[in-house]
Amino acid sequence: MNGLRSCARANGEPSPQGRFFRFAGRRQRGNALLYVLLAVGLLAALTYYFAQDSNENYAAQDAIHISEELYAQINMIKAAVVECSLEYPNGGPYVGGVSENSNNPFPINPSSANVTQEVAGCTATSNAPNCIAAFGNDDVSNLSCPGAGIGYEMLFSGANNQGRYLPPMPAGFTDWFYGNDATGVYITTTTTAPSDPASIDALDRLMGKFTSTQAVHATGSTSFKVWIKNDS
Repeated sequence: MNGLRSCARANGEPSPQGRFFRFAGRRQRGNALLYVLLAVGLLAALTYYFAQDSNENYAAQDAIHISEELYAQINMIKAAVVECSLEYPNGGPYVGGVSENSNNPFPINPSSANVTQEVAGCTATSNAPNCIAAFGNDDVSNLSCPGAGIGYEMLFSGANNQGRYLPPMPAGFTDWFYGNDATGVYITTTTTAPSDPASIDALDRLMGKFTSTQAVHATGSTSFKVWIKNDS
């Protein structure tokens, strides 16, 4: 009678065939475990890759949003300052018949003691109604327009400003600073979160909208400067 011979001998020891099948079974189980481990490792690698890719995409989207927001603010500030210089070309202030404004008729620095003399009848120390008091800093929000009517000098603040309000800065950025000096007229901001890649990337992207004579920013730098009038 033909058939498979027993895989065990009479004494209970496995025959050569039995040892082969038992080894083959172990090898198959070992291969299956290896495949499972490979699949788990591949899944972990893919999960890490997609998580990293998602984080990079979110950072890029944040940078784009921040740069567009800053760009809109720059254009609004520049438009207000230029409009002031065009609408009131005589500018001011004039102390003893001499202009104390380095770039007349553009607004002078809000912290200048001479800012109060933009209004007729006001002196540098005047506290009379409608006289502009010098501010403690040169934030753009404190800008006044020399030559404008009493009560309407302020560009962005005060009860009777010229109808413009600065939106809040994106998180992690200082308020716009205004400068009027021998180099020209400009505004600057700085990121207070230099370790945030989105903030730095935003400034790098923002620089792509300007030429080197319109703005100053080195790749990776935390500061950004925009010229309104460049004499440098």
